Amino acid sequence: MSCMRGRTVTSTIHVFLGAALALPFIALGWAFASSMRMADSTNAVLLILLAVVTAGLAVAVLTAPPVRQLEVAAARLLLGAEVPDVRHPRSWDSRLRGLGWFVLNTVAGSMAALVLITGVPMAAGLFAFPFLDGARLRYGTAQDAVIEAGGGWSAAWAVPVGVFVGAATIAFLVGTGAVLRRAAPAFLGPTPADRLALAQSRELELAARNELARELHDSVGHALTAMLMQATAAGRIADTRGGADAAVRDSLAAIEYTGRAALGELDRMLGLLRDAPADAGQTRTLADVHSLAGNAPVPVEVTEEGDARSLPPRVSAEAYRIVQEGVTNAARYGAGTVRVRLVATPEELTVTVRNTIRARDPVARDGHGLNGIRERLLLLGGELDAGEHSGEWVLRALLPVARRPA
Repeated sequence: MSCMRGRTVTSTIHVFLGAALALPFIALGWAFASSMRMADSTNAVLLILLAVVTAGLAVAVLTAPPVRQLEVAAARLLLGAEVPDVRHPRSWDSRLRGLGWFVLNTVAGSMAALVLITGVPMAAGLFAFPFLDGARLRYGTAQDAVIEAGGGWSAAWAVPVGVFVGAATIAFLVGTGAVLRRAAPAFLGPTPADRLALAQSRELELAARNELARELHDSVGHALTAMLMQATAAGRIADTRGGADAAVRDSLAAIEYTGRAALGELDRMLGLLRDAPADAGQTRTLADVHSLAGNAPVPVEVTEEGDARSLPPRVSAEAYRIVQEGVTNAARYGAGTVRVRLVATPEELTVTVRNTIRARDPVARDGHGLNGIRERLLLLGGELDAGEHSGEWVLRALLPVARRPA
């Protein structure tokens, strides 16, 4: 609501900006018209030539390339219009659009200024008239432009009329700003040349992203695949021979689990990097948390309170990543069962992951995974707490369902 009020105020400011820009042209027009009335035929021709030259200079200035760029900046700031940058300001299509927007803005601003300087005094006069001693209400400069309104209570009708005139004046100003806000994309939006340049820019960006995706797939993807194959083979050899320590088998299982998770995440990120909607739509959410628990190399218990499945997709996806990070860390450093608890309310989601700490392993786990989650939670307005509590490693995250106000 406050945002809408602020936008209404700034849109009205934009309207009066148009009125201010119209003043020099109104003054010049009035000066030429007054001079023409007093000039003889010779001077009239000279005045017409001067007016044509002045109009030509005004058009030249208003069709200069920077004008439309300034108009776009003002429309974004004051009207809140979603218009892209001007990529070809020197094209005549762009120049003429800028000129058309200037004309529309100055005409709308002049009308709004006229309504303001007429409506406000009229509304104030009507509202105050019953409290004055006069009996006649004048509405013009002519001698007979008067209304026999009486005085006192007999002129009480003037008060609601004054309120109506004032409200209509405000409504006209606000409506003019709204009209300009809707018209801005048509005048200041991208020209065909701008669209072509934008398409070329996106094509180059997509080619660069595809090249980067190929490089990541060929380097990181192949390295992860080789690591996963070796860990899987080592785990099967250890199971076959039966001579490996339980901790070694757990470590190999954790490496295999982490490698598979990393490959899946890499594939998803490469899909996003290539701007592939099919891959981007496969983002995992809390609906997949039981599958995550079933495939983990350690026992995982998941308890849910509330309806965690109906959360917004972004919150649900981030919660899944938190659970995944907690289970991965538990497989690497912890022992025993990992306990995952999800508590969903209409306002927030609390994710808690607990596991016992191995006595011989270091406690510090604040690596890139947790730092990345903490940074993403800051964007969502959430909080992350991870550390040792009574011999357990506890990861607790708080995610607001609706973004908290700044």
